[in-house]
Amino acid sequence: MLTWMIDSLSRDGVSIWIDEDQALRLSGQETNLFILQDGQVGELLQTLETEAGNGSQPSIAVDVSLLNVTWQAPPHYKYRFRLRSYTRKVMRTPTLNIPEKGIIPVTESGFQIELPCKSDGFASFLIALKIIPPHRRHTPVIQLAQVLRKTCSMDGNNHTRL
Repeated sequence: MLTWMIDSLSRDGVSIWIDEDQALRLSGQETNLFILQDGQVGELLQTLETEAGNGSQPSIAVDVSLLNVTWQAPPHYKYRFRLRSYTRKVMRTPTLNIPEKGIIPVTESGFQIELPCKSDGFASFLIALKIIPPHRRHTPVIQLAQVLRKTCSMDGNNHTRL
């Protein structure tokens, strides 16, 4: 499932991306993978939409237990995350190293999403993000939601056990 609601004419300056190092591990591409770039749908969401349209669900490899994300926005943009595991026997609900709601930094700042495996198998989980501009009349709210899969193995290099 992939959903997003973004005014395609909005150029509000919100940018969210996965850095080059992790992009190489996730996609084989040594470039920033943009989720949003200046308020527009980035290449990562476009790729995920194409994969979903082809009937495949994106999967995160067993050796990736953290997603390293960088973001920045104009002043006073608020955010709210919603995270959920659909297969709690395999993976606990993902966690953030930042509060689930707050204000997006004006300067580039990183955060992490932990994907805590607890047994072998395939886990499905939701990452949803709502971005609220300071002046809602002029700039619409941005809503992103993505269901992803994660391969979990307790024999893998990077995992979390209860």
